[in-house]
Amino acid sequence: MPSLNKPVQRLKVATLPLDLPCSGPITHSEEISTTGKSHRKKPDRFSLNDDTDVKKVLQFKYATWNIRGLGEKEEELDKILNKNNIKISVITESKKKLQGTKETEHYTVIYSGVDRHIRGQSGVMIWIHKSVSNKIDHYKFWNDRIIETRLKTQRGHLTILGVYAPTEGRDELNEEFYETLQKVLDKVNRNNYITLIGGMNARV
Repeated sequence: MPSLNKPVQRLKVATLPLDLPCSGPITHSEEISTTGKSHRKKPDRFSLNDDTDVKKVLQFKYATWNIRGLGEKEEELDKILNKNNIKISVITESKKKLQGTKETEHYTVIYSGVDRHIRGQSGVMIWIHKSVSNKIDHYKFWNDRIIETRLKTQRGHLTILGVYAPTEGRDELNEEFYETLQKVLDKVNRNNYITLIGGMNARV
C-alpha cells in the first residue's frame, strides 16, 4: 500500500473486516436505539427508523461480498441478502460495466464499473434494502472502484463508501485508488457518519 501525506481516517462508524476468503457475505451488526424522547447525552448511534413514538432497539446489518463477477447471479444474490436481513451490502468485483441504478425484488442497487468498451473487471455496487432505500439522499460514482451514497437519518446523515481496492503489487493503481479515496473522505461533511465497506485487498 503506498504511503500518502495524510492517512485515510475520520471513520465515525465501524469498518468491516474486508476481503476475507468466504463462500458468503461478511456481515456486521450494529445496535440502533430509536426514541422520540430527548436525551441530555447526545446519542452516538444513528437511526433509520421514523417511529418516534415507540422506543426500540433494532439490529442494523450490513455486509460485503466479493462475487468475482455478477453474471446471472443477481436474483440469487437478492434472495441471499434478503434472507440474511442485510440492509446495506457492498458487492465487489462485480465486473458490471457502466454506471447506474436499478431495482431488484428487495433492493435498490447503485453500481459503477468500467466503460462498455473495456473488458469486464473490478466494479463495485451498493445494495440498499427497499425498507430503507427511501432514505437515499445522494449518490455519486467516483470510478469503477469507489462509489458513494448518503442516507438521511434521525441523527444526521450517514455516508456509505463502497470500495474495491486493486490487488497488491499494482503500485500505480493502488496509489491512484488511495489518493482518490482520501479526496472523497475530505469532501464528506464532517458532521456525517461514515461507513467504509468493501474489499481493500491488503495483507496485514
